[in-house]
Amino acid sequence: MILYYRMSEERVQSSKFEVKIMSPDEFAGLNPAPERLQELVYSIYTCDGIPRSVVPQESSPTSRLYKKSDKKTAFIVATCDAERLLRSPTTEHLKNIEPELRNYKSLAGFFKVEWGVYKPGKNLPIEAMVLTKNYPWPVDTVVSHAASFTTNPLLPKQARLEILKDMLSTSYALASTEGFSDQIFTILAPHVAAFVEASGITTTKVSEANELSDDSYAKCVFETFPGYWAIGPALYRFVPNKNR
Repeated sequence: MILYYRMSEERVQSSKFEVKIMSPDEFAGLNPAPERLQELVYSIYTCDGIPRSVVPQESSPTSRLYKKSDKKTAFIVATCDAERLLRSPTTEHLKNIEPELRNYKSLAGFFKVEWGVYKPGKNLPIEAMVLTKNYPWPVDTVVSHAASFTTNPLLPKQARLEILKDMLSTSYALASTEGFSDQIFTILAPHVAAFVEASGITTTKVSEANELSDDSYAKCVFETFPGYWAIGPALYRFVPNKNR
């Protein structure tokens, strides 16, 4: 497990963010459940604004290759004394979920990283391979996917930018250890890509992956958050050497 502390700048009230790498079991043991925070945040991208499960149930031959792949998973988690940073909501939607968002008094944000060696016809180690198409993924190479980026929307924007940058910095240490420093992919909508860029993180858009998948599992993911996928997300690759 990797753990480090970083004092944020005065504009986020000098809060101390603790960022750590957690196993799936450690992550599942957090209370309140981080998955619920993700559901609350992602409800912004549903047609009715109602939080719902973010785990697609649809199965397909492609998704089974993904689910049965020999891959590793970890969660990058940021905690802090978030309670004193939480703001009053500025939109009606956030007002509706504010009581639950305020339950997260220490969990500031998290995202998932999964990685594995890609062997054509035998496995699909990362979800990005199911959600996009046309990209020539490197064979017999460790590839990774950073996904499910979640920060509490009641935190000030600058705090969320700092948290994102700190979490990604920690993930690069993991990537260096596991051998996928140059193969970190993610799928971002334009406004999220702009948010990532504002945090000082460098990414490059993967132009070859110019279409979303028509796989039934992928369609289930897209239908879960129709507002998000209608914005036109694309596959990106992190450039870690410029982000350290």
